[in-house]
Amino acid sequence: MPQLDLTWNFRTPEQDKHFFKDSVKCLGMSVDLKENHCHVPYAPNNDVIIIGKELDQCFLNVCPHKYSRLYKSSCDIEKRIVCPIHRWSFDQNGTFIVGRGFEPGEDKNLIKSSAYSWQGFIMSGDNSWLPSINDTLKEDLKRFQGNNHVIWKRETLVSNYDWKIFYEIYLDLYHVRSCHPSLRSVVDVNDFQYAFGDGWCCQYAYLNEIQSAATPKTQTWLDACKELDLLDDSFKLLWLAIYPNVMLESYPGCNVISQVYPHSSGKHTNTVEFYFDKDILKRNPNFAQITYDFWMETAVEDEEISEWMQIGRSNLVKIKDKMPEFNHPTEETANAHWFAWMRDKENLGKNSN
Repeated sequence: MPQLDLTWNFRTPEQDKHFFKDSVKCLGMSVDLKENHCHVPYAPNNDVIIIGKELDQCFLNVCPHKYSRLYKSSCDIEKRIVCPIHRWSFDQNGTFIVGRGFEPGEDKNLIKSSAYSWQGFIMSGDNSWLPSINDTLKEDLKRFQGNNHVIWKRETLVSNYDWKIFYEIYLDLYHVRSCHPSLRSVVDVNDFQYAFGDGWCCQYAYLNEIQSAATPKTQTWLDACKELDLLDDSFKLLWLAIYPNVMLESYPGCNVISQVYPHSSGKHTNTVEFYFDKDILKRNPNFAQITYDFWMETAVEDEEISEWMQIGRSNLVKIKDKMPEFNHPTEETANAHWFAWMRDKENLGKNSN
């Protein structure tokens, strides 16, 4: 397995910038876009806005006058976009209309940005991964489309360990047996698959022969899924990682978007967005909270083991500069794929300097 320098887990955000330069970002889902509406992606991707339903109406979230932020969060708008500071006004195409003391001109229009649609998600940045993922996953991608989904919750989690440790644990199936009683009672730890491509990997987890769940929250989730007829023979959880930091998860009636970013040395920020099928929520208004509680059980467990890894590596880094050499040949395969991508990305950065 390709190895990474252990000190990677103690780099500053400034040192990690080359991993995020032009990297893919998930700006939400297509259901966030509406006529006469300004969509502001969840921070830290809120440096752009999308006006209406067309992605070519994507602009930087700044007024070209003094570069003040235009919108703090998504909101309905009238015909005009108005800067809150000096009241410069623009139409919904981003064209400058009026600003006291200034004549119209193209240099005063809103600054264009770019976004693209993929399987119901709004993306920006690198798109080199699209051909391989579309060809390899095909039918499975329909699980993510979410045309009938609606945003339920957005939250930001700040953790005391490096963002790369979080991503490493996300890709690691080896620890599920020992650290995730809820998850291993739901999925068959002996029945999983991987798919790999240029800049991404996908993990499939299949339904276990469940007798009873490990915890009350997991049992409540399973009972709700059964009541809604969401557990059939084709049931599987999809965990899709788009390098270096985007994670898309598909659960019954639910899509989860997670993105990790360096916060400071030894800390990271994880932004999480939960989208649910509207029809399912009509049938069971509590299903979103039930699913969230089930999801959080695993998240809390991952938080603890990631902090242990941060502490252990902090203690070891003074005398050892390589990652652990013992890697499971199948259950840590995704880690090897990501490590190789990260190593190549680092080398490209060095060669371009």
